[in-house]
Amino acid sequence: MYEVELRISEEEMPGIDAILLPDMGTEVGRSKVSLRRDGGESIYVSLRCPDRSSLRASLGMLTRLLITVKRVYEEV
Repeated sequence: MYEVELRISEEEMPGIDAILLPDMGTEVGRSKVSLRRDGGESIYVSLRCPDRSSLRASLGMLTRLLITVKRVYEEV
């Protein structure tokens, strides 16, 4: 089992938890995605994957989502 945890600053991306929440706590393909807060300053996104190929796919999906959200923040 492979596991990765990403920390996202609430200061840099306010409201990111509401954007990510619909995809959290579910299994996407062979991967499980979860979300937790540390008290308001950071949000942690955890990916649990059975193999490296599903980890790579999940990281790619999450990275594309975060890049899109960041671009929207920059435009607004």
